[in-house]
Amino acid sequence: GIMVSANGWSALTAIDPSLPAMMRARGARIVRQSVRACAADGTELRSFSMDATAFRERYGAEQYNVGWARAHEVLASVVPEDAVHCGCRLHSYRDDAEAGGVDVTFEDGRHVRASLLVGADGVGSAVRRLLAGDGACRTRYSGQLLWNAIVPSSAVPNAHADGEVEFTTCGSDGQAILAFDAGEGETSWYLTLREGDAPEAVRSRLASADATADTTADAAFGGFGRPGVRDELRRIFASWPLALELLDATPEEQIFERRLADRRTLRRWQDKSARGGGRVVLMGDAAHPMIPSQGQGTMVTWEDAAELAACIEARAGDGLLDVPAAVDAFVERRARRCAMVQRFSRQAYMGRRTSTFFPRKMLRLLRSKGKIDQIYGYKVGDQ
Repeated sequence: GIMVSANGWSALTAIDPSLPAMMRARGARIVRQSVRACAADGTELRSFSMDATAFRERYGAEQYNVGWARAHEVLASVVPEDAVHCGCRLHSYRDDAEAGGVDVTFEDGRHVRASLLVGADGVGSAVRRLLAGDGACRTRYSGQLLWNAIVPSSAVPNAHADGEVEFTTCGSDGQAILAFDAGEGETSWYLTLREGDAPEAVRSRLASADATADTTADAAFGGFGRPGVRDELRRIFASWPLALELLDATPEEQIFERRLADRRTLRRWQDKSARGGGRVVLMGDAAHPMIPSQGQGTMVTWEDAAELAACIEARAGDGLLDVPAAVDAFVERRARRCAMVQRFSRQAYMGRRTSTFFPRKMLRLLRSKGKIDQIYGYKVGDQ
């Protein structure tokens, strides 16, 4: 599932005013968030809850959680079917200055000429590799593992109440449990663990993985339904009834596991070389893949889409007369912000242990609040 925060609603409204209402209808309005800090033996040390509806007053919109599949359905509903062509794997591109476009070649030999090539092809972006080179495509593992699934809420009656989020830290750095109402009778859950605390069999697989793999999943670790994964997690999270309830309700083949990772920050998302002519640009995970600790990967991608459209409309117009200028304006507007969110998402990982030294703890909390205000308070077009 995904968390739609105020900045995401701003972006959706700019993209298509019909999207927010459709997205809300498919998700769960979050009314309360609860946090529990536990010792390594499962003993609860402290807890607090907050009224999540206060987000409206602070940031202008309430938080909703939506299942991935339903979010995709909503977004796809506003895209003309004839605009989607499947099975197109990029091979190369080349600027055609005389024609005022970029020629795109696919692996099956097909060619397309376009005014603009947008590399929104995810963390394993072929456009990023051509634009920025192999060095910019090396995976940076964070040292943390994540398992997640979506299950019927009726199967986990103690996980959360309607419209609520439950988050538990487990005493060890990076070990956490997250469960929340994802709407339409479903619960989304996540378990995290530092790689060094994983079972020996998992650490062995990680050791054999290629640290410079092109994507955040590789042949040695990652994907759905690895045999034995549920029993491993039961042993690791044996002291937490919530985790056991979530695992017992989830068929093993539906448990997705991965190493959390991102890639180095790019400040130049456009190809201004003779090959690209300023008509090739990255966005979303292709430009700024993020650790999902803050739930912002999707939100800033929606921001990208809205801001790119706004820049094209303002700088290039209906005739797309000056696409390179529009692309430059878009990158100038987006790169610094996305680098900040990417960096914060890596630093503020799920289950990060807090300092016991009070001044340092308060300083970190204040810094985190400042970053969150910057993230959630963003309004498309305000710059």
